[in-house]
Amino acid sequence: MTSKARILAAMDGRPADRVPLTTWCFGFPAPAQLRWETGGRQVESWYSGRLEHIHTLPGPWGPADEHKRALAWRSVGIDDVLELSVPWSCDPEVSRRDTAIPAGRPGGDDRYPLLVREYRTPSGPLRHAVRKTPPEPGGWPVQPDHVPLFEDLNIPRAAEHAVSSPADVPPVRHLYTPPDADRRRQFAERAAATKAFAEEEGFAVQAWSAFGMDAAVWLAGPAGAVLMALDAPEAFAELIDVIFEADRARTELAAATPGVDVVCQRGWYSSTDFWSPGLFDRYVLPHLSELTALAHRHGRRFGYV
Repeated sequence: MTSKARILAAMDGRPADRVPLTTWCFGFPAPAQLRWETGGRQVESWYSGRLEHIHTLPGPWGPADEHKRALAWRSVGIDDVLELSVPWSCDPEVSRRDTAIPAGRPGGDDRYPLLVREYRTPSGPLRHAVRKTPPEPGGWPVQPDHVPLFEDLNIPRAAEHAVSSPADVPPVRHLYTPPDADRRRQFAERAAATKAFAEEEGFAVQAWSAFGMDAAVWLAGPAGAVLMALDAPEAFAELIDVIFEADRARTELAAATPGVDVVCQRGWYSSTDFWSPGLFDRYVLPHLSELTALAHRHGRRFGYV
């Protein structure tokens, strides 16, 4: 069986020639005998296409690297999955300004430089401020010199989350929007190249299309998101609806794209480590069920992490 056939059989509960083993790469330090070169540079750490739009990597990671990683894993008996990240867009009427406040300066942080991104949107301004810390050792994703809207590194370093109060919710509608024509074209081109390689080599393709509650935590922080759900439920429900509108469009794009086998939603920040079962049932489950049904209508499997 191919890796794709083996993995899809396991998902469907059908017999396979063996149990598939798949590993994820998030800066995995590859052994020397499995490395390759890209652009004259040895690729020492491995990543995944699912990180494309949410992390800054220490070095380039393109489709060719994704393909070579899959072949390298297969050479040692591991069944890999080719992964795509579905893009989103921003309202063209939005403008932004990036500034940096050196450590110890008024309005900044005592120990670290403060990176600030200020948005101007049709629904009002938004300010997002994050401390800039030294890079982590090894192949860990790096903190960029600006403040992305969605980034795990923002959460523990935040001096001011993008959504700090209910009044900050309406501007988000302009910052996380369904993919426009240009983004859809980019995704179609990436998916077509991935499909060709996947069919030739027998790999499954998984597209990451939805953020769900992860986006709420990126925007408001863990405590801020939970407290808003409890103290300002109407504003929090609006925030979740804004996130879901873009999530649904991204999922529709992924599920309708030829060659995609599995569509997946992030869920690292939507577990009961953060949320009560009641809040999960209210804010996560209905949208998760709708996206699952959407993927199934297109004949795709749906994954949730």
